[in-house]
Amino acid sequence: MLKSILYGAIFVLALPAGAAAGETASLLKAIDGAFAHYREAVSYLRTGNTDLAAIELESMGDGWKSVAAEYGTTPPDGFDGNALYDRVMSQTGPTLDEALALIDAGKAEAARDLLVPLRGEMVQFRAESRIYTLTDCLFEASTAMDGLFAYKGKPPAHDDWTARADAVGKAAVYGATLERCDALAIDDVKADPEFRRLVDGAIASSARIAEAIGAKDDGLLYRLLIELRSLDRLMFYRFG
Repeated sequence: MLKSILYGAIFVLALPAGAAAGETASLLKAIDGAFAHYREAVSYLRTGNTDLAAIELESMGDGWKSVAAEYGTTPPDGFDGNALYDRVMSQTGPTLDEALALIDAGKAEAARDLLVPLRGEMVQFRAESRIYTLTDCLFEASTAMDGLFAYKGKPPAHDDWTARADAVGKAAVYGATLERCDALAIDDVKADPEFRRLVDGAIASSARIAEAIGAKDDGLLYRLLIELRSLDRLMFYRFG
């Protein structure tokens, strides 16, 4: 519901008033409704709960069928000329069917590997039409987090100033991206206690990476990275 309001707010401003803006916002709302089940499915697959993952994936499939039926052959004006439109509309459904078949065959990890790229594909899909939402910003933050998290198992050597600077820089990029996501969110999302806990906590912890690196405290660095990865995942599951 909150993100539906967000999409409407963005596209009334970004597109001319009238049916085109409304249809574009409606498509984004429908996609977001389907992908709410996607986030749940990916979460359940990560924790090994395949039964609930399958239920969520079936719900996503139903939602995507409605999206494809209404918008599959006639893009709203906001997606006119989008080079990825036909592929996204025609191939997302079969991908979901294949993932369900893999779950039924007891291949949960393969199903998750198939599903995970869909998040990035939808970001590219919107970007092709110069559309940027909170969901896209949180994906950008997660990508930055991936680079930073590489230091969990291999902290920078205390005498390697290049690696230490790189870790601090990656943490700064992650924190700055989250600040941008926070600025992008509408007031109702900003005021959501869960959003505040996750975003504020991640920004604060990312700022402490420099402290851990400066103190050459590998234990603190490890704990901060574990915390940040957890917060980042929760932001995706809940808001992105």
